[in-house]
Amino acid sequence: MRKTLSTVLIFTILLFFGGAYPRTSYADATITTTAGTVEFIGYGYSDSQVASAQSFLTTQAGTISSVLINTKKNGSPTGTLTVGIQTNVSGAPSNTFLNSGTKNIADLTTSCADYTITFAAPVTVTDATTYWIVKSPNNTRDQVNYLGGCGAAVGNPYASGNEAYSNTTPTWTNETNSDWRISLTINDVATAAVKVPDIIIFD
Repeated sequence: MRKTLSTVLIFTILLFFGGAYPRTSYADATITTTAGTVEFIGYGYSDSQVASAQSFLTTQAGTISSVLINTKKNGSPTGTLTVGIQTNVSGAPSNTFLNSGTKNIADLTTSCADYTITFAAPVTVTDATTYWIVKSPNNTRDQVNYLGGCGAAVGNPYASGNEAYSNTTPTWTNETNSDWRISLTINDVATAAVKVPDIIIFD
């Protein structure tokens, strides 16, 4: 007589002895550009720049839930800074956020500091693909109260990306020799293909 154990029972046994078969685990990947020197990017009365961005190249597929940026305020500006991820279109940001988070500009310090911006929902990215971290304030600018930014002004320290700025959306200008300081982690979710074999028992 031949008996076939149920797939439900086999699945339970496999989980008990170490999980589904076969199992592959993955590690998270962190991308960080250098801190560098202070670079003021407008948002002031004498500068017409309305947004800035930093491109980065993914090293694996996964999700990004937040990004660390380095920035500062000058004077006492108000308003909201929106930071998020956009896709790459012809070497520039797409002008459409995949998702984003915000920071109250008044809460920034007057010296360069790191701030972590958490997105409303994780952004899914593919491997070996260029994306942009875009920073866009909605504040009213003047010569005294404006938003500054910090990064490496020369030497292109991060070879897989560069800074860009926008005077009038959707037009962008690339600064191929400078980079903003950013840091982000691509969270890779472990996947497992479940294969449940038939186990034959002969009496």
